[in-house]
Amino acid sequence: MPPNKRTMSVTNYQQHLKGILENIFDQEVVPEWRTKMGPGLYSPRVDVAVGPFGMEAGHQCIPVYDELCDNQRFLLEKLITQHLNNLESETSVQQKLNDLRWTNINARCFMAIEIENRSSRKHLMGGGVNAIALGRVGIAVGYTNEMHRAFMNLCRYFEFLREVGKPTINNRNLLIISREQLVEILENHLVESH
Repeated sequence: MPPNKRTMSVTNYQQHLKGILENIFDQEVVPEWRTKMGPGLYSPRVDVAVGPFGMEAGHQCIPVYDELCDNQRFLLEKLITQHLNNLESETSVQQKLNDLRWTNINARCFMAIEIENRSSRKHLMGGGVNAIALGRVGIAVGYTNEMHRAFMNLCRYFEFLREVGKPTINNRNLLIISREQLVEILENHLVESH
């Protein structure tokens, strides 16, 4: 990342992502997107969300999300490759691509990006769960090296719980990517696709 991007605030980083993602997806991109789950229900906020948004009762975007997975396969493969490298995982890119497509069929947005800069581990876990539950593709971005490592440890924790037969959230649609990695992948993809 150039120096100005390295020192930008989280809010400016969100706006930077918004501009890139709008050009890639040709969809509405909303920083600080708040879900509307219904009266009396917790409505989480996502740091950056890529639409379309399926928020009304009975309104699902499954066919559109499937099409976006197909149309953006090359980008998703680049994001997956970085995620697998970060976690030193032996999972294949194809398996992880299938996980992204099928884990959260009835998502509320195509991509839910959670960015953590300074927070407790419990808050970080909540951000990860929001990305998993709301996005067809969930991305957890550690804004600092410490938060990036914390997201990787959270991902490993969910996998450990699953391996030992404990109740856990299915995190197979979650990608752990640092802030620099995400911008670099998105910017390179934008240049390559035009």
